[in-house]
Amino acid sequence: MKAIKLLFTALGLGIALQLSAQSDEEEYAALVSGDVDKFLETFQPMTEDFEVIKDKLNENGELDETQAAYNETGDMSELRALYNEPEVKAVFAKYGWDEQYYGKMQTIVTGLGVVYLEKEMEKRADELTAEEKAMMQRMYDNQEKKVDDASLSMIEAKADELMVLFEMNQE
Repeated sequence: MKAIKLLFTALGLGIALQLSAQSDEEEYAALVSGDVDKFLETFQPMTEDFEVIKDKLNENGELDETQAAYNETGDMSELRALYNEPEVKAVFAKYGWDEQYYGKMQTIVTGLGVVYLEKEMEKRADELTAEEKAMMQRMYDNQEKKVDDASLSMIEAKADELMVLFEMNQE
């Protein structure tokens, strides 16, 4: 399940926890009304469908190797290439997603990372050193500029549900 969830979420908590590691070359797609709700509704069933096809995707160990490479380097290129596999495209199509899925997911997860960082900075303002605050602000600024205002507003409206989905506990 871990490999499939990694394939599906691709960035998952990685963006939220390692925002500064993401390059400016990543693909982002502006959200339209309903995209965040659709993402929330389809994430779990799609993950379950990917679990069903994982053995086919991993016939020669490629999925395991891709996951290991990503874990080691953070390079998304091979992981991103898995989105072009016919079985993966079929799952996207089943749930009404097209080739924009990756960019929309990237926008949602990056935007959620922005919301998460903002909440953490507010919540921990008294605990953080000036250096930690500056570092978090740089991460926030770097990621916030990647998500358009309208998309960020849609993500903020569903942030609590998205944080539950990605198991980002806000204690």
